[in-house]
Amino acid sequence: MLRELALEQVRQAEHPQYPSRMACLYTSRTLDEAEKWAEFFRGLGRKVYSIMKLRVDGSVFDGDARNCFDGTENEAENIANARRYWNMEQNKCPVIETLVTGNIFVEEVVVDYAAEVAP
Repeated sequence: MLRELALEQVRQAEHPQYPSRMACLYTSRTLDEAEKWAEFFRGLGRKVYSIMKLRVDGSVFDGDARNCFDGTENEAENIANARRYWNMEQNKCPVIETLVTGNIFVEEVVVDYAAEVAP
């Protein structure tokens, strides 16, 4: 909670054009990235139903999930870490998460995992 609070404070103050992490859809720009996220979530035991091709008419931000952090009681540290995220400070092997808001349209179901997901 402390992490997301700091991320939202910095976004509102310094990058209001970007989608809020608390009110967006997390997506990927490429099929390869989407498949990596699907496998990651499946490995955690989360249900993954499909990968879809989307069309977005709204705000988009490509963030590096490696810049996410564990929130602490140190507000200044949280704010500094949130700035790293929104400023897209470079990592050697970024893990991109694309945040989108606005009008989002499904154009195609590219991969369907639904048959693998138990009801």
